Amino acid sequence: MATPTVDLTIGTLDTPSAWRRYRVDQALVNVRVHAELSIDEPETTPASWDDLLSRYRIGGVLDHQGDSAAAHRFAVLWPALEPGGRYLFPATAQAGAATIEDFLVTELRGQASELSAYVKRTVDSFESGERFHVLVKAPFAQWRMRATTISTATADALQLLPATFYRRTVPTLYGQPAKSEFLDAATCGFAPQAVDAQYLAVLGECLVTGYGNVHPTDDTVLDESFAHSRHSNSRGLFYRSADTSWFSSVMDLAHRPDAVVDEPCLVMKQTWDANYGHWLIDSFARLAAAREVLPLPQMQVLVNLVPSPAMTEVITAALSLLEVDAAQIRVQSTPPIRLRDAYYPGPVSQAPLIKHPAAIEFLRSLADRARELGGTNHAPGGRIYLSRNSTGRRRLLNEDDIVEAAADLGYVRLQPEAMSLIDQICTFATATHVVGNMGASFSNLAFSPPGVSVLCLATPAMRHDYFYDLACLNGGRYVGLDGTATGEVNINSDFGVDREQFRRVMLTHDFD
Repeated sequence: MATPTVDLTIGTLDTPSAWRRYRVDQALVNVRVHAELSIDEPETTPASWDDLLSRYRIGGVLDHQGDSAAAHRFAVLWPALEPGGRYLFPATAQAGAATIEDFLVTELRGQASELSAYVKRTVDSFESGERFHVLVKAPFAQWRMRATTISTATADALQLLPATFYRRTVPTLYGQPAKSEFLDAATCGFAPQAVDAQYLAVLGECLVTGYGNVHPTDDTVLDESFAHSRHSNSRGLFYRSADTSWFSSVMDLAHRPDAVVDEPCLVMKQTWDANYGHWLIDSFARLAAAREVLPLPQMQVLVNLVPSPAMTEVITAALSLLEVDAAQIRVQSTPPIRLRDAYYPGPVSQAPLIKHPAAIEFLRSLADRARELGGTNHAPGGRIYLSRNSTGRRRLLNEDDIVEAAADLGYVRLQPEAMSLIDQICTFATATHVVGNMGASFSNLAFSPPGVSVLCLATPAMRHDYFYDLACLNGGRYVGLDGTATGEVNINSDFGVDREQFRRVMLTHDFD
């Protein structure tokens, strides 16, 4: 049965013609919401906003309450509002919200920029009145869906990796105290880290959209497939109704795709796959156990279209280590694609500070295969200095001085982005000490042996988290040294590191 569309009235109306008076030309409301969720029809009163959105489509909203919770109600209901629907919001005593920008600032009381951006993208018109602001949602074929999980979406969910934990090492950080405080708080005082189990969804037919959102049915989406954006309200092509499990598309996605894959297909698309480290550790490593239960050489593999030819080579080379031929790889950008026989291995990480130990053990185990394929070790002494000065951002301005100091202690300067994947695996498989400018190349620590020592040089704005976590998983040591940035300080700032301080830190922590 089709979900009924209703108009919501929140608060008490002074006259029954209020909808017409305030420029809403729809039928009189048939569901009234008083305060938060007290509805006039007791026998069908929803227990929560989530329940309300499950029962109804929202055709229009007249929020007459005007209380401190109005901004939260707007965050719930605007994403769920049907395109073309009207939302009436009482003007406050401050008045003066003459533009949509004014409204977002003054009436939403500083709501996060994600909501402001979404509203500006989806509003068709805005009119500021003496008593009410009227927002009309843009007309487009909006797609609504409810988030579900692998274990509830399919009876054929298979546990691949068990829940477990790993121990934290206590890092030494030189620089802003706030970084140490952040890491201490984020790890609960460097306590052992619990990790969830990983499951494989055996879905049969499904839809895949965006950068890897998996839809078991046309009105559901796997929450796990929002990897790397699960804690964000704006999730790529979809926007969440505040803290509910309901999502709406931010553009016309209602038309189903022509592209169909009939062969068994492994879904490897995941947000951030264009980044070397996130592809290897957060995406590719999802196959740590799946490779044992799926016939990978006989499957199609769905991956994201990435803009960099170098990353395309990395993705192809990584899958070839598991005997997946390039001809099996199906590259897809963001338009929807329908799969007739789909398999989705769930996440093995929650960036930046949680990764399943088995995922790292899997990556470390690839060294033998890389050697069989003729990989070369470019630092047989085990001491590596990583440069990222060829990338054009976050460059170490006095790198020649730092490299010279490191070379005196036996370190070999490398630019991993210029190396093949199998050479990177072979090189880091024997690394004992890794030093350098923080960047994606430190992801190769996942190939390093237990006990590796890590010294990351960073701008003041770069947190020590993702690669610190890799050091924990390897049972190694982590030292962070912040430099001094030039110009505006952000994560892409070029910076410098004092040579004498660098040398003292190296000697103090046995990097000599």
